[in-house]
Amino acid sequence: MKKIILISAFLVSGMVINAQNATPTRTSSDTRKEQPESPEARAKLNTDKMTEKLSLSADQQAKVQVINLENAKALKANREKFAKDDIQFEVEKRKILDKWNSDLRPILNAEQLKTWEAFVAEKKADAGKSKATPKLADQNK
Repeated sequence: MKKIILISAFLVSGMVINAQNATPTRTSSDTRKEQPESPEARAKLNTDKMTEKLSLSADQQAKVQVINLENAKALKANREKFAKDDIQFEVEKRKILDKWNSDLRPILNAEQLKTWEAFVAEKKADAGKSKATPKLADQNK
């Protein structure tokens, strides 16, 4: 009987130790690290995604590239300026993104604008879900 208790104690302690060595799940900050750091690369990536999603013409692509580059530079400057002030960072970020959206509107046709607005709404919904999930988990503890 003592041997069974001793063996089970070793097994449980082994499982606890092994669980602590498990690889952590990906977080949003891990995903951010994979994004390009330079504003030029970020603008190119955004333009390519928008071209794919919205079927932009070559003329539209060139205009969107310029707007995306301005946006990426402004966001980078904002990130550096308000690195320690999250609230002010978010306020300024919202202003930058609102300007970006208003600059894009005249370039897109009605169908593209509809697709773009649906895409933005979907991204906002996904962001809201990811922010809500940890709060629910914290309440259960």
